[in-house]
Amino acid sequence: MTVRLRYLLLVLVALLAGCGFQLRGAAGVPESLRELELVMPAGRSVLRTELGRTLRSSGIELVDSAAQRLEILEEKQGRRTATLTGDIKADEYELRTEVHFQVSRGDQLLIPPSVARTERVYTHDASALTAKNEQEALLRREMQQDIARQILRRYLAAGTPSASP
Repeated sequence: MTVRLRYLLLVLVALLAGCGFQLRGAAGVPESLRELELVMPAGRSVLRTELGRTLRSSGIELVDSAAQRLEILEEKQGRRTATLTGDIKADEYELRTEVHFQVSRGDQLLIPPSVARTERVYTHDASALTAKNEQEALLRREMQQDIARQILRRYLAAGTPSASP
């Protein structure tokens, strides 16, 4: 039985390796994309922190002068009422984050001005304002992480030879 179990385990590992399965964040980054200059408007930004963390965890080093340049052109955040209660009070809010960015290599645009968006909806309870404020802050952090992953995926796709013109 032990030999069969080992054989089965070996077959499963071979199948997973053969299908291209990779853990999230473990994607291979081509050598030409491993250095990136990040340019953002001045000021403190959660997006800067999340982008830096996401890029570094994928093997991309942020440097002051690199061949590739990621420019964050604009960052917009908003909140609107999604649904109302019977007595016309907010029951759910929708959070939106939109980031305009582009990636260039010298004078060539690898990614022309593009937009990464994400939205979340959460219920509002007026009797638990502190908890809801913390929930909104947590959702906004998750949204920034999502935006950072979107930008990373587009950067990697734009830098692969099959994506280049």
